[in-house]
Amino acid sequence: MDSRQPPHRFHRLSTAHLARSGIPARGRELMPIVPTVARRTLKVRLALLLIVFALVLGGATMIYPFMVMVTGSLSNRYDYGKFQALPTAMWREDEAVWKYLFERYAFDDFVRWAALYLPGREHQTWESLAADPKAAARYLAPDLKQLSHGSPSCSQELQDYDDFLRTLPADRFSILHPEETEEDFQDFLKQRYKRQVAQETHRRIGPLQALAREWGVSYEGFHQITLKREFDNIPKWYPPHNSASYRDFYDFKAGLEPRRRAPILASVLWQSYLGGVGSVETINREWGTHYATRYEIPFSPQQPPVPQARRVWEEFLREWYPRRLIQLDEATQAKFQPRFAEWLAAQFGAVEVLNKAAETRFGSFAEVPLAASVPVDNNVLRVQWMNFVTDVIPPDRRQYWSGENAWRQFLLSRYGSLEAIGAAHGRDVASLETLHPPCRLADLAEYEHVRWRHRFAAPLANYRRVLEFIAVKGRALRNTLILVGLSVLAALTVNPLAAYALSRYSLKASHKILLFLLATMAFPHEVTMIPNFLMLRDMGLLNTFAALILPGLANGFSIFLLKGFFDSLPRELYEAAAIDGASELRTFLTITLPLTKPILAVIALNAFVQAYASFMWAFVVCQKESMWTLMVWLYQFQQASAATPHLVMASICVACIPTLIVFLFCQRIILRGIVVPQMK
Repeated sequence: MDSRQPPHRFHRLSTAHLARSGIPARGRELMPIVPTVARRTLKVRLALLLIVFALVLGGATMIYPFMVMVTGSLSNRYDYGKFQALPTAMWREDEAVWKYLFERYAFDDFVRWAALYLPGREHQTWESLAADPKAAARYLAPDLKQLSHGSPSCSQELQDYDDFLRTLPADRFSILHPEETEEDFQDFLKQRYKRQVAQETHRRIGPLQALAREWGVSYEGFHQITLKREFDNIPKWYPPHNSASYRDFYDFKAGLEPRRRAPILASVLWQSYLGGVGSVETINREWGTHYATRYEIPFSPQQPPVPQARRVWEEFLREWYPRRLIQLDEATQAKFQPRFAEWLAAQFGAVEVLNKAAETRFGSFAEVPLAASVPVDNNVLRVQWMNFVTDVIPPDRRQYWSGENAWRQFLLSRYGSLEAIGAAHGRDVASLETLHPPCRLADLAEYEHVRWRHRFAAPLANYRRVLEFIAVKGRALRNTLILVGLSVLAALTVNPLAAYALSRYSLKASHKILLFLLATMAFPHEVTMIPNFLMLRDMGLLNTFAALILPGLANGFSIFLLKGFFDSLPRELYEAAAIDGASELRTFLTITLPLTKPILAVIALNAFVQAYASFMWAFVVCQKESMWTLMVWLYQFQQASAATPHLVMASICVACIPTLIVFLFCQRIILRGIVVPQMK
């Protein structure tokens, strides 16, 4: 020691730190690990620098995975695979735009998005777009520029498009924002069947039971109900109007706001069909064209002049175009009515057979009308109509409903002429074929409207879904709170009493008892799980809190730690208490426990963590859902959300929150519990 330095310089920091930690004064005078003089040498400084670097590196290896997990919980299927440490979509415009479009069009609807935005050859999936940092500027710059200027013509076109979407029937548009809309569909069903149950006076059932009675399907909760699927790529599919579930679904669709509607576009169906025709190189070679990608190949309502292209066009209309979107004019109906009667005669042989199958009362096949559109109320006639129109009526004699044609007719009925349409929308309109629904403009206008909410509120949607799931499982929080409270209380009662008895009374076998208690730490919890389960089963304690608490009632390490601390307490304290007439229990409560608060705090924290994080044991001994804890329910949520890993990450983060809060607010207690035994 350097005599020129005052003695307090060697332990100034340690004294101040330990004083704040509540360490007794007699334990504060510590020698520093590295003396002040030695710190001035190059070797010591390099060693200290190496230690600091190792600590920083170790901390980074712990923090980085945690940040990736938190960022993953704020992502969706679009950007989850990037495994970023920071959620860049919160401040990068291109990332935010792509993420919004992904949520708007859904993960499995890339073709519909691509038919509108025409990506390059290098982008065939959402994943490739997510990996391209310049994709947004390449494909969206003109639209963003037009919106930023806020031109009146742009606003008028969007207003017209909004009014057009309101006119569409429920079976003529697809749903945008499917995840958000699914939650609204669940609320819609809950309110509808609540009203239905309230009107029933003869018997009282819940809304979920009423829905199961109508649909013929049972659900554990409304959160399990998903949007009904619509198969626009299956030509003969038709919404089953006789299904209660689809009736409810289309009633819900009819009330959707325009921002969640996307008209069925022939161009999107065309692009889906071209995906199975061949590569774009093959198409260019056979058709004599020069398209870069198949998304650039337009759909024409007129027959193409090139034979190869015409053949593909006819096959598309015959094999791919939805039959429910086909219509017949009066001239076609009149011309093909006799052939329709012959068709039915060939299919059924006698009109009585048709009447029996279709539950009709026609006197002859000639009385069966050839409807202008697919029959809705009769399944047999609907199938016959679809087959006849496809096999008999030529493609050029049919009328094909599409969002493009409906948009053009809407504008003509509103403005009356192409010149008036061009003047209202601020551009020249050469022909009707140049008018396309402004889907891209509507997408970006909606993004501009929700830009900041989407950046900062939308990432929390994963947490909202997890918390809603937990809220539905009302007993999860209750069971967890009871389990944690009883476990902490038991740990603070049994362990101190056992350690006090071993410390205060000189038993010959005290060391053997302590060794036996410590030996339990040598076996993993999984080794004793089956014996404990069998014992609790024989005692009839399964599916009770006793089954959750009894196996961990005593902890060998806690008893060992407390006994060592009790042994270090001065015997004079107990002798003075005995002279004053204090009983053993009073001595334990008024002398021993107050001096042991730091150790008890650490034991309480360990008991809390073990009880809160216990999943496997709670899952084994409690088979009833009414006894499941939060961890078991989160496991069930993760199993149900295996296809959406971002929701799994959010559930893990939710599970970490209570433990993180406890450790953040109890750091001083933990430090005292670690330092005090060493000082003793």
